[in-house]
Amino acid sequence: MFASIKNKFKSSYDLTRGFEAVERSIRQDSSSRDELADNLFWLAKKSFYVARYDSLRIAEESYFIAPSKKKLKWLGFRFGDIKMFITAKSLLSQVSDSCFKTKYDREKLEYVNENYDILMSQKTLSGNSLNPAAEEQKLYARKLSDAALAKGLFSLAKKSFETAPDESLRLAQKAFAYGNSEEIGTWLGLRIYERSVSMMKSSMEYLPKADESFCSGTDDLRAFASLKKLESGVPKMTEEQVSWLKKNLKTDNQELNAPKNKYYDVIPLRIALVGDDDFMVTVKDLFSEVIRVSPDESASACDKYSFDCLFITLHDGKDSGWNNLGQEGESRRKLLSLIDECNVRNIPTFFISAYQVSGEHDDFVGYARKCRYVVTSRRRDEIRRYVKDCRSSVVLSMDPFFNPVLCNPVNCLKSAPFDVFHAGEWDGKDKRLCDGLSAIFNGAIGSGKSLRIFDANYPENRYGRTFPEEFFGFCSPKVPDSLRYAVPKLFNWGVAVDSPAAGEDVLQKTVSLSACGSAVISNYGSEVNNYFPNVRMTGEASEAGRILTATDEERLYAGRMVNVRTAYSKYTGFEQFAGMLKKAGFDLNVSVPRVLVVCESITDGIRKSFERQTYPQKQLTAYADLTERLLEKHKVIAWFSDDFLYEEFYLEDMVNAFKYTHASFVTKDSYMSGKGLVQGKEHAYTGSYKSLYNTVFWIDDFAPGDILNGIYNSDNGYAADHFNLLTSDLIQDGIGHGITARDVPCGAECLDVPRLKGISDYEKKEYKISVIIPVYNNGYLLYGKAFASLLRSSLFDDTEVILVDDGSSDFNTLAVEDYLLRNYGNVILYRFPVGGSGSASRPRNKGVELASGKYVAFLDPDDEAVSDGYACLYADIESGNYDISAGNHLVCADGVRRADNRERISLVHEDFFFEHGMKDILPELKFLAVRLHVLLIRREVLQNFSHHQIEGAVGQDTLYSWQLLCSDLRIHFIDRDIQVYYADVESSVTNAVSSGYFRKLLRIQEAKFNWLNDSGLLDDFMDKKYNRYSTEYVLKKLSNVNPEDAEESVKAVFNTLSVYCDHYNGQGDLLRAYLFLCKNKRYTDALNTVKLYFGKC
Repeated sequence: MFASIKNKFKSSYDLTRGFEAVERSIRQDSSSRDELADNLFWLAKKSFYVARYDSLRIAEESYFIAPSKKKLKWLGFRFGDIKMFITAKSLLSQVSDSCFKTKYDREKLEYVNENYDILMSQKTLSGNSLNPAAEEQKLYARKLSDAALAKGLFSLAKKSFETAPDESLRLAQKAFAYGNSEEIGTWLGLRIYERSVSMMKSSMEYLPKADESFCSGTDDLRAFASLKKLESGVPKMTEEQVSWLKKNLKTDNQELNAPKNKYYDVIPLRIALVGDDDFMVTVKDLFSEVIRVSPDESASACDKYSFDCLFITLHDGKDSGWNNLGQEGESRRKLLSLIDECNVRNIPTFFISAYQVSGEHDDFVGYARKCRYVVTSRRRDEIRRYVKDCRSSVVLSMDPFFNPVLCNPVNCLKSAPFDVFHAGEWDGKDKRLCDGLSAIFNGAIGSGKSLRIFDANYPENRYGRTFPEEFFGFCSPKVPDSLRYAVPKLFNWGVAVDSPAAGEDVLQKTVSLSACGSAVISNYGSEVNNYFPNVRMTGEASEAGRILTATDEERLYAGRMVNVRTAYSKYTGFEQFAGMLKKAGFDLNVSVPRVLVVCESITDGIRKSFERQTYPQKQLTAYADLTERLLEKHKVIAWFSDDFLYEEFYLEDMVNAFKYTHASFVTKDSYMSGKGLVQGKEHAYTGSYKSLYNTVFWIDDFAPGDILNGIYNSDNGYAADHFNLLTSDLIQDGIGHGITARDVPCGAECLDVPRLKGISDYEKKEYKISVIIPVYNNGYLLYGKAFASLLRSSLFDDTEVILVDDGSSDFNTLAVEDYLLRNYGNVILYRFPVGGSGSASRPRNKGVELASGKYVAFLDPDDEAVSDGYACLYADIESGNYDISAGNHLVCADGVRRADNRERISLVHEDFFFEHGMKDILPELKFLAVRLHVLLIRREVLQNFSHHQIEGAVGQDTLYSWQLLCSDLRIHFIDRDIQVYYADVESSVTNAVSSGYFRKLLRIQEAKFNWLNDSGLLDDFMDKKYNRYSTEYVLKKLSNVNPEDAEESVKAVFNTLSVYCDHYNGQGDLLRAYLFLCKNKRYTDALNTVKLYFGKC
C-alpha cells in the first residue's frame, strides 16, 4: 500500500515544470532523509535524458545519503553513456558480479570495460602525458593574444577529443569564443553532432562559421550536409511581416520622445563606461558626459579622458569591442589593468551587476573584486553573495531604472490600435522562458487579441532560436534602435517574461514598458511582483486570455497610467543613480520640487482635496496671501477650486509629467464630469489650457508679477490623462461612509470619504459573496494584486469587497483605500486605530462580522484570485448545498507550483465530498494545510463558529482552516485554481524573519495544542506532522534570522517547541540536538547547529 501511494505521489512531480522546480518540491515534500534519497534517485532516473548532469548530481547525493549497489550500478552505466569510462569503471568495480543478472546489465558492463581498456591503452601509447586542464592553464599563463590563445586551445581540444571528449568540447568552445574561425566552428559543430544527433541544435550554433573545406572524411561531409539542410529549413518571413512596422508606425510629425525634461538637472559627473550599447543608451542623458572606453584606449584612458567614475557593466560585451571578458585573454587583462589604474589614481570604480544576466556571476566576479564599489539589485541573496565574494569592495544596491528622455508616455493612446507585443528572442534551451511566452501568446491568439512578435534574432536565427511554427506568422524583424521606445505606444500590452537566464533584464524591460504607458503581462516571478505589483501574471493560456479580455478599455487605461506613476515616482535613472552615488560618498541630491496650491479661499472641501494628495512636498495658501517670497520657495504652482474634486494622485501625476516633458504647464484637457468624459487631448503637447483650476505651472517659466496677477502666457504645455480629476457634480451630497450605518462601533468615526453618484444602490444589494481583505501598510499591493484580480471576476458586481485596515500609518495605503471606496459602490472600508495588531487575524475577524454576502472568502492584498475561481466555487456550493467549497492554489516563488488538494486527498479517500467534515482523514493527509484562501464558506457558519482567528499570531490561518474542515460540515473540493500565493513578497509578515515573527509563532501554540488535544488529534499530529513541521519550517526559518535578533529568536523557538515536549517522540537528529542544546542554555550552539544543517554557515 505504501509503495503504491508513494508512486502515485511521485507521479505528481511533473518534469515539464522544469528540473529545478521538481527538485525543490521533492526536497520540501520528503519527510525523512531516507525518503529524500529515494525520491532524488527516482528523479535522477526520470531526468537523465533531459538533464543528464543534474541527474548524475542528485543520484550521487542520493547514494551518499543512502548507499546501495543498485545506485552504484545505475551511476556506473550512466557515466559510461556519456563516455566518462574511468569514472564508470571505478563505480562498477564496487558492484559484485551477482548484481549483473540481466542481459542488458551484462552488455552495459562489457561496453564500459572494453572502452576503459581502449582508453587506457591510448593513454599508455601517448605516454599518458596529456592533461587538458593543466595544459590549458599553461596557455593562459603565457598571456597570448586572443588569436594565439584560440589556436593553442583548438590544438589541445583536437588532441584530447578521443580520450576526454567532454573536456575537448569545452576547450574548443573557448577557442571558438576567442578565434571565431571557420575551421574551429566546423570542427566543433561536427564533433557535437557526432556525439549525439539529439545535440543537433547545439551544433547549429557553430554552423555560421562552418566551411565544407575543413571537413575531413566522408562522415564529416555527410554530417555537414545534414546540418546545412537543417539550417536552410529555418523559415523566412513574408514581405508583409518584414514591412509591418514601417506600415503601422507613422513617424511623420510625431514627437516620439520628450525633449529633455523640466524636473531634473543632469548628474554633474563625467562617466567612463565599459559596457554595451543598451546600457550606453540608457545612461547617456543622465550625466554630464558618458564616454565609451574601447579596449584599444584602455591603457591611456585615464590620461586621455578626465572622468570622475568608471562604470563597468558586462552583459556579453556585445557592441562594445570588449569580447570574451568572461574568459582568460587579452580583453580581460586590459580591463583589469584599467581598473587597477583607476584605483591607483583614486578614481571610483563601479561594477554594476544590477544590469547583469543571471548565471554570469562566476565569469565576471573577478572584475567586481577589483572595483571599489559593487552595485547589485536589492535581492538579499545577491547582496550576500557579493559581500562574501568581494570582501574588499563596498556592496551597494540599486533598483531597476530607465531613461525618461526615451521611455515616456508622450503620444500613448487611450486605446492603442493593437493589443499585445513582445520584443525579444526565443531560446529553446530556456524552458521557463518558452513556457511563459507560449502561455501568453496562446492566450492572446485564443482570445482574439492582435499579437505582434519582434524577433531579436531574425534573420540570423539558429536552430532552437526560431519562434515555433504556431507563432512564426505573428513575427516581424527586430525593432530598429531608433524606434525601440515608440513601438510600445502602438500596443495596449507589452510582454516581459522572467526566466533564470533573464536575470535583472526582465525588471529593466518591465520598468521601461511601464514608463511608456504599457500594461505589462508576465509569467509568475517573485522579483517582478515585488517591484511592480500592477504587472499581470499568468502561467496558463486560459488565464492569459482572461487577463487580456476581462478588463474594459477604461480600466485598462487606468492601469496603464498606474504603471506610468509607479515608474516615474520610483525608478527614473536620475533618482536611482543619484541615490546610489550618494551612498558612495558623492555630494548629490535630487531635490523634490515643492508645490504651492492656491485657491480663492480655503474651504473645507479644498482643504480635504489638498490633504488627500499623495505628493509630499506641498503647501496650501489663499490667493490673497500669495507673495513673491512664497513663490521663491516653490517650483510648481497649482490652483484648486470647489468646482472640482482632486483625487489622491492628482498632484503626483501632474508633477511627474515635468519629468518627461519640458513643458511650462501641465493641464487636464480631459476629465470626468457629471455629464461624462469631457473630451480633450491626453498625453500630447498643447498650446492652451481650459482652466487655471485643472492646470499646474512651472514657476521659473513665468514672471513673478504675472503669477501674482494670475497671468500665465505660454503655448508650451502638455495635456495629461483624464484620471484623478472630477467635477463636483459627480459627488454624492453629504458624507459617504466606509462603515455603514448598521455597524458603526462605539467611539469610531465615520470615514469622511466622498463617493461618486450612482453607486449608492450597491449598499442595498444582496451580494452572492463577501471577500474579506485585511490591509496593513500595503495599499500598492492591494490595488495592483488583490483588487485588480477581483475586477477580472465574472462575479465582481455581485461581490461585496470588505477592506479592513488593521491600523495603517502609510499615507499611500490610506489613499488607495479612499480611492477604491469612492469609486466602487461594492467596497466597504473599516479602519482600526493606527498601530496594527501584528497579523491578519483581527481584520479577518472584523470582516466576518461585517459580511452580508451569502458566502464568504478570504483574500490577502498581496495575492490574486485567478481562473474565475470564485464563480466556480459559487456554482459548486450552490449546486451541492455545501457549507464549504474548496479548490487549489498556486505558489509563486522562484517558479510556480500547484498545491493540488484533490490529488492529495485522492491518496486516502475515494471521492472529494465529506458529509461530516474531514476530521477522520486529516491524520492520513499528514495534516494537510488547506489554505484558508481557497475556501468559500457559508456566512452563517463563520458568524456562528465557536473558534476565531487568534490575533497577533502567525500560522493562525492554518489552525483556523483545520478547525473549519474538522467541523461537522458538508465540504466539497473542486479541481480549480482559486488563488495565487506570492511566497516571496518582501512586506509579508510570513517572510519577515525576526524575533517578532517567532514571538507571533509562539503566541498560537497553546491554542493549537489545546485544540489538537481536545479533538483527539494530538497523538496523530505528533506522529505524522510535528517533527517535519518543526524541522523543515520552524528551524529552517530560524536559519535565516537577523543576527541582532538571534538569541531572542532561539529562545522563542525553544519555547514554541517546548509546548509539545511531553509528547515528542525523540526522533529527528536536528530537532533532538536543538532541544538538548537549548535546555542547557547553549543558544549560540543551537543556532549554529541549525545554520550548519541548512547550509547557512
